[in-house]
Amino acid sequence: MFTFLFLMTACLQDKTVTEFGNVELPVLDNPEGKPEWLSTRVPYFMKVGDVLEIDANISYSNPDALTYQWVIDGKTIEEDKDNGTYRNHLKWTCDLKNDAVGALYVMIPAEKAGKPIATVFKFFIRLDHPFERGIMVATAQQEKVVYSFLQENVGKPFVEHPAAYEAGTPVSSWVKEFEFWSNESSSVIGNRFHLDRNPANSCTIEPGLVMTSKVQLTQEFMNVPAGLELIDAHFAGYVGYLVDKDHHVYSRKSQKGYYTGRYSDRPLEYKGEVLEISTFAESPYRSGVVIAYDSKNERFLTINNAYDDMTNKKAGIINEIPEGVELNHFAGEDIKYMQVIAPDWVGEPFLLVVISCNRATGEYSFSEYSVEFADGKIIDASRRYYKEKVEGFGENSVFTILDSPMNGGGMIYYTDNSDAMTLRYISRQSTGMGGAGIFHKFPSEVVSLDHSKIGRRYKFFTAGFKDRSLRVFDLTVSMTEYIAPTEEERNSLMHEWEDVGGDILQVIYCYGNISAY
Repeated sequence: MFTFLFLMTACLQDKTVTEFGNVELPVLDNPEGKPEWLSTRVPYFMKVGDVLEIDANISYSNPDALTYQWVIDGKTIEEDKDNGTYRNHLKWTCDLKNDAVGALYVMIPAEKAGKPIATVFKFFIRLDHPFERGIMVATAQQEKVVYSFLQENVGKPFVEHPAAYEAGTPVSSWVKEFEFWSNESSSVIGNRFHLDRNPANSCTIEPGLVMTSKVQLTQEFMNVPAGLELIDAHFAGYVGYLVDKDHHVYSRKSQKGYYTGRYSDRPLEYKGEVLEISTFAESPYRSGVVIAYDSKNERFLTINNAYDDMTNKKAGIINEIPEGVELNHFAGEDIKYMQVIAPDWVGEPFLLVVISCNRATGEYSFSEYSVEFADGKIIDASRRYYKEKVEGFGENSVFTILDSPMNGGGMIYYTDNSDAMTLRYISRQSTGMGGAGIFHKFPSEVVSLDHSKIGRRYKFFTAGFKDRSLRVFDLTVSMTEYIAPTEEERNSLMHEWEDVGGDILQVIYCYGNISAY
């Protein structure tokens, strides 16, 4: 067994002065980033079973004097001169379960030291998790729910994965799919949730090398209430909520971890009254707040989504909106959707978009507020615009709200209420809605929309169609420059999946790593 003196430097020179005098060290040379040569900068993306075969291009005055040792994930790769790893050549079959670090030890003789000096060149192997990031497509196949997946590879073509996960539950009782990040562990990769009216059919889906069912919802109850029928769910940090057909809410919260508690079998109460929640706002975790609309009392409520060790404050504390904050002005309206949009800069207000429907007239309208949060509460809110009508938007419209935080505005893409083949857009501005237009008229009805964002900019949006096709449109130019979609954006595609394998129920963009969210 060798004992090494390790010399690890980010930028190695040809000559290095050590305690043993002037010693020439080997240098790894790959200035052009050739894929067949070892790189310490660009990770190697691999699947289990893939073969990594590379050469380390080492510069040294006497290369025959060098000896080599390859190590991956702490395991030494044995040499095989005839058909495998030998000296500066690596041939290795991936058998990893997680991302790993590799290292090439290049040893030179050191007569004065009496032991070899090793220069270490580290490299990185990242498992290609095909279902980590991309577009999840819920489909109906033979009356059962099956999920397909369109894998996003930044800078590379999308990869289609039909029938990636078979839920096997009836389409008739399916509610929705969504992505969430749990505090069960330090993992930063989002899971997906398959929500069915029957809690026994609902489960968490883990997007690893394959998509697998991880936890059944019934396992997470103290006792499952008799006859429980679900219509919605909302997970946010250290709190989780399930909504039944009567809009009663079953909560799961604890002082610390999200997964340290189980769902109560009793509906959530506030001041001795069972709550009836029609809508939870989609909101980023860093807001610190969950916003819920109490339809019975026509009021907004806030719930803190995290705990505080210093003050022993628990997650899940319910608060009303303070008097004087102009938010509770929706009497006679049903709140259909809410979304909280985070600012680019710390200290700037969040935005709250509200879609409501007048119960008497059936008309839909949009309202938007600048909102300030503190201590898990809303402390102030001011209107940007209020109950504005949007041409062609109604009960049958499917939509997605895109934001451009640097400009405090964004776009709403939606289908025409009476013509689902027509996709419209309208801009959100600080003073109101405007700049409406038609994005495209398609040969098939749009049944679902969602968007992505990269680097705090929405890059593309996805449309799922009744004819079972999926189209991905690039909005980089219009969203970056805050302009109407360009002619090229309207008529060119990043990707088209002609048949996802079943009738499309829903498309959602999965961010995967929470840093991309």
